[in-house]
Amino acid sequence: MARTLRLAALPGALALLAPLALGAGCAAKSPPSRFYLLSTLEGAGPGPAAGPAAGFPGLLGVGPVEIPGYVDRPEITLRSSPHAIELAEFDRWAEPLRESVSRVLVENLATLLGGERVVAFPGGGARVDTQLALRITRFDVRTAGDCEIAVRWTLSAAGGRDVLASGSARYREPPAAASYAEAVAALSRALERLSRDLAAAVVAQGGARPRL
Repeated sequence: MARTLRLAALPGALALLAPLALGAGCAAKSPPSRFYLLSTLEGAGPGPAAGPAAGFPGLLGVGPVEIPGYVDRPEITLRSSPHAIELAEFDRWAEPLRESVSRVLVENLATLLGGERVVAFPGGGARVDTQLALRITRFDVRTAGDCEIAVRWTLSAAGGRDVLASGSARYREPPAAASYAEAVAALSRALERLSRDLAAAVVAQGGARPRL
């Protein structure tokens, strides 16, 4: 039986009740906003330094990371049907979602590849040797109760001139319970699975060993 995120109905219910409260002269107080962060890999310490001796292809730049415009907003979005989304008015991202996804991927890959030779790209002025560009086409919390990430990625030599590998993938994760906190945790688990697959793709090109 599909589980429903019951909190998804909260913004609509409040919108219907607000005019009634105002008409009755009530000074209704809005509930406080709640803020959420995507999490990085847990329980996996840094591995051995990844360098030329390990076959790692120099400095890896992760980016640009694109996400769908409909989720790139402060409010958590819920997909209620293939053609409709709802906004969780009082449940929001604690940082811009695109930056959050990029940060998590960089930190996850740095952990899996065993060192600090992974950076966000473009940014920081670092000259990378290999670039991993991602286009996320789905980043959904669904009112049916599951979360879904779909992504296309390209691993190329510096400057994107020579494509070394490319691929696409889709990940689904059920939240442990029907709440926004659990939904964000499920999205984080999907990003972890993506990070492990990306680390394996980088290793296949350079010969380094990820921490699995």
